[in-house]
Amino acid sequence: MRLHLHLGVHKTATTHIQHTLGANTGWLAARGRAAPVEADIQQIFQRPMKWALDPPVNWAVIRGSVSDGLRDASGAADLTILSFERFLGPLRDLFARDALYPEAPTRLAALAGLLRDHEVCVFLALRDYGAFAASAYCEALRWGPFFPFDAVREDLLREGLLDWRPLVGAVQDAFGPDAVRLWRYEDYASAPAPILRTLLDLTENPTTEVAAQPRVRYSAAAVALMGREATALPPRAHPRRIAELAEEYPVDGARPGFDPWTAEEAGLLSTRYAAHLSELPAPLFLPRPDRA
Repeated sequence: MRLHLHLGVHKTATTHIQHTLGANTGWLAARGRAAPVEADIQQIFQRPMKWALDPPVNWAVIRGSVSDGLRDASGAADLTILSFERFLGPLRDLFARDALYPEAPTRLAALAGLLRDHEVCVFLALRDYGAFAASAYCEALRWGPFFPFDAVREDLLREGLLDWRPLVGAVQDAFGPDAVRLWRYEDYASAPAPILRTLLDLTENPTTEVAAQPRVRYSAAAVALMGREATALPPRAHPRRIAELAEEYPVDGARPGFDPWTAEEAGLLSTRYAAHLSELPAPLFLPRPDRA
């Protein structure tokens, strides 16, 4: 079976891609494409991934289980697109570990083992480090106890933590150096259609467009107020309270979104992002919209 595996990363419009695929199910099926929803992907892979990560592994059994699930989800499709960020591991680890997606090498090796009998191409989106970290911080507040951004600022600024190169290397190690395709989130934000066509291996654009809406975006005012209230609330109440503050103080013309960086810090991270991407093999990247 031919598979296009879209791994995210988090905070790179994965949800928009998934919603676009979901809104065009019939259109895709008519062109030999299947795009199982997240719940179906989770059902196919949850137990096999757990077993693959816990040796000894009976590969024949768990590969068969995955292949059966993919056949059921794909029907007669020529190409199946699996868009699922959780293959990489949880995003929350960014603020507690020393690397982006520290579990990724082990998880990707297990995933590649499960999909050994299939023709796989892996797609990965990368984002400017400053914008990625700010968005990831808001996502962390959505699910867990509040912590001030200043508690992690220095760790994020130091060389080594925000670095896409090891993750790209882990994908190549698992699936092969030529089985990986990359794009910049910034390119998708400005021109999603060419990237979607490549992901779908089609020359046409999906007929139903989906408006791009950030899933989590807190205003600077909401985050500041949460910082003042956090110590008076039990940690379990923090996600609910930040959601309330986000509704009361939304991002609008009078309230900018949360942006923790000074101009100097943002410039440093953008320069580092560009330098790191320049060190990755150019053929891995999809053509940029302004150069296609």
